[in-house]
Amino acid sequence: MSNNFSDISDAPGSIDPTAADFNVKRNSKEILVLSADEFLAELDFYLTHTYMWFNGRIVHQVDGIPMGTEFSVFLAQWMLAYYEFIFINELVFNKAWNLLAQFQYNSRYIDDVFAIDCPDLHKFAYHSQTTVLSSGNTIRGLYPDSLTLNKEHSITHPRTGLPTEEIPMLDMAIRYNFETDHLESHLYDKRQSQKLSLTPITKYSLADSMMSAQMSLNIMYSQCFRYYGVNHRWESFARSCGSVLYEMHQAGYSFNKLLARMCRFFRRYPRLYADVHNIEVYQLARVTFEQYCLHGSPLLDQRNARCGFPQRVTALSVIKWPNVPKVD
Repeated sequence: MSNNFSDISDAPGSIDPTAADFNVKRNSKEILVLSADEFLAELDFYLTHTYMWFNGRIVHQVDGIPMGTEFSVFLAQWMLAYYEFIFINELVFNKAWNLLAQFQYNSRYIDDVFAIDCPDLHKFAYHSQTTVLSSGNTIRGLYPDSLTLNKEHSITHPRTGLPTEEIPMLDMAIRYNFETDHLESHLYDKRQSQKLSLTPITKYSLADSMMSAQMSLNIMYSQCFRYYGVNHRWESFARSCGSVLYEMHQAGYSFNKLLARMCRFFRRYPRLYADVHNIEVYQLARVTFEQYCLHGSPLLDQRNARCGFPQRVTALSVIKWPNVPKVD
């Protein structure tokens, strides 16, 4: 693919690169500027030049693009956001406020759509679904008919009398709390999915991998931060911390160094949950770790058996837990 791009000033209505507010040199390491035609040409090349190695042969993929490539995520975001903008703009133009209110709590991450209190979403899912508004104008649905929306999970409000279930959304499991009349979330591990039950998923690299020790140990700290954002209740957060401590120790990392990373997170955020002190969170994480040491982790043990990884036996007698760590 060529990196020789024409001058942006040749494009009609383009921004003057010498303007005072355009201080970064164009087509440098900091920024790359393309005209519309150049961008479309590059996009066409990207969409039509996907090859893969399969069963000893080089295969040309003619439909779709791989999800793992850098550009595919942005392309999916741009395309879906364009259709969503057109749909919402039409609702605003026609002053369909009641219908617009249904979509105010909807969100999307790449190709995962999460809808809250939007009973008419299925009526406006596709372009072929047209509705006549009170203004007399006709509005079409959100997405092209070529994009299939699969309703995988749903939570039904308890006042309807229908059963409810947890919804997995990215790394969260969302459920309805009958007592508080609120939605709550806790960590969702994809290894729990029935669809992936036969897939040997490896979450953390082994200690003897090519990753630097500092980078690998920082995973412990970053996972604590992630778990705090996902888990609505402190009990779920503490169990998640104990679980990652066990799994990374099974991967060969030093227990003391992992524990130091976890306690550092607790010290930085001295009151994670309003109804409990960090020392109680720490103690439950310790209990969770010790339970895994005694009885194993079903998800991790299952992965190890499929991949042929050895089980690291942890003797609790050699684990030195600080009795009163500085976590508050």
